[in-house]
Amino acid sequence: MAAKSDYPAIVALIRANLRVNSIGYAVYRTMAYDGASDEAKASAKAVEDAYAAAAQYLADAARLNSADKAIFEAFQPKLEAIHTDIKS
Repeated sequence: MAAKSDYPAIVALIRANLRVNSIGYAVYRTMAYDGASDEAKASAKAVEDAYAAAAQYLADAARLNSADKAIFEAFQPKLEAIHTDIKS
């Protein structure tokens, strides 16, 4: 990815990365608060929202840069594994 036309895919990957990072922080908040608290519930929702956004941004990157589509799609199972681990 070097051409100016690749910038939208790069931006999508950056956004996916930010969402994955926010998943980690939201999981921490979920564990730090009492499970029945509004804060814990909001944090659990933030985890799900960030996961959905990250998955969408990865799909966007693959769509925007078909030459590297396989690379971007290879991250999806890793994101799924993170999500599965969080839910267990």
